[in-house]
Amino acid sequence: MRRCVLTIADIANILGKNKKAAAVYAKRMVDKGLAQRVMGGRISLGKNDFAVASQLIQPSYISLYSAVYLKGLMLQVPSRIELATTKNTRTIAHFSYYKISPKFFFGFEKTDIAGCYAMVAFP
Repeated sequence: MRRCVLTIADIANILGKNKKAAAVYAKRMVDKGLAQRVMGGRISLGKNDFAVASQLIQPSYISLYSAVYLKGLMLQVPSRIELATTKNTRTIAHFSYYKISPKFFFGFEKTDIAGCYAMVAFP
């Protein structure tokens, strides 16, 4: 399992270069179709929306109907990917992040989804 969403700072650390060079490298990866721009300063190397959503805002984990679907307990594909986070509630594309208290932020596991990791709630 690997990290699928990288920031410019992550790329700079991997390459051992400055952030400006890393930003150019990220743009070239996007231009060549090797990565997708998902949010300001972040690119995705994976194509699975569940893995991307879990890594886009951290800390967060896939929860509610999305987790039930991933665990195979529901056949209907959810229209939105729902996640729990300790940060403010927000919606990015079709990812919905819901703020919960840090004392309730538990009950999830690291799961392999298409070669990338995702945090998914226990059913």
